[in-house]
Amino acid sequence: MSTIVVPALRAVLAVAFAALVVLVLRMLLAQAVARDAQAKDLEAELEQVV
Repeated sequence: MSTIVVPALRAVLAVAFAALVVLVLRMLLAQAVARDAQAKDLEAELEQVV
């Protein structure tokens, strides 16, 4: 029985790890998009001043 459980547990852990990596990458992408939008807004504001 343990010969079936160990590979299944490894598969579950691998899927959970992959999901965690995807979640972190999506959060980083959302942060990068937000910073890019903020940078464009600040650049437009600077153009008005100069």
